[in-house]
Amino acid sequence: ANEWFVGGNTIILKNFLKYHAAGFNFFFDVSKIKNDSLTLLRTIFTPEIGYSFNNDDWKGKVFIGVAVDGKKAMPTANLHIEKHLYEHSLIAYASYQLNLKKNSLLTLSQTNNFIWNWVSMKNSTVGDLALGLKGTVQNFSYNVAFHFNHISNLPLFVNDTNDTKRFIVTYEKKAIVYNFHFEGGYNMKEWLRVSILGDYNNYRLKTEARVWHEPAFKLTLRANYIWKNKIVASIDLYGITASYAKLSAGQQKKLNGTADINLSLEYLMNKHISFFAAVNNVANIKYQRWNNYQSYGTIGWIGAKFSF
Repeated sequence: ANEWFVGGNTIILKNFLKYHAAGFNFFFDVSKIKNDSLTLLRTIFTPEIGYSFNNDDWKGKVFIGVAVDGKKAMPTANLHIEKHLYEHSLIAYASYQLNLKKNSLLTLSQTNNFIWNWVSMKNSTVGDLALGLKGTVQNFSYNVAFHFNHISNLPLFVNDTNDTKRFIVTYEKKAIVYNFHFEGGYNMKEWLRVSILGDYNNYRLKTEARVWHEPAFKLTLRANYIWKNKIVASIDLYGITASYAKLSAGQQKKLNGTADINLSLEYLMNKHISFFAAVNNVANIKYQRWNNYQSYGTIGWIGAKFSF
């Protein structure tokens, strides 16, 4: 299979009356995929107009538009408002986004690289309503939010019954997702930061029995240590709960949850060159993120980075 993309965006903003701005956004995405079963050209144009306001106490924006995919069109929206309840320590916010998300061989294989190259391609419509609190208190920062998502054509990965080593993509017609998201970070010193990141998802589906291969809860604990702006050491503790795989004849298989420990070390020689070493799954825990594919045990690698 082969697939190519051309895309970009143009954003124009005009400020007026000190705190106000009017804007125009234009996004475009053109792609073509050719595989064993189809040749599909998709062209998506999304023009949006809007208004924004920011006086360092209230911040808000309203952008609305339309996403045109060939002969099909759907409305888009990007709404956001936030209020400083107490300086920068307590900020309340609410937002709603409605977008057309293009699923492609690239995006699907980046999630699960064991798929066939001829899997079904459908775009998803994603709406996200969020309510949250965020802020910074001295050396501590946080963000806690509740998300209500409504998704049409949610892609899910299912083992091919003719070859269980490969996956096909099936689409949940209508999905409702209740998400609780939290993240926090604390700078103990300028050279040491610890952070936590977590997501819990509760799904309501119309056609599928479960959200296949998707764990309900994910948690990451991380610590970064910087020594003399030259050496960066990191440790990640990562955990996920169980998920389920769909088998033939409507059967299901439970994939146990797991926890990983990942370590990394990077030496910054200068602003252009650095060297690193990393070890993943230090505890050598065996688990299956995807059905029939047991994870590797402990993995280590070394490398170099160049930038200019």
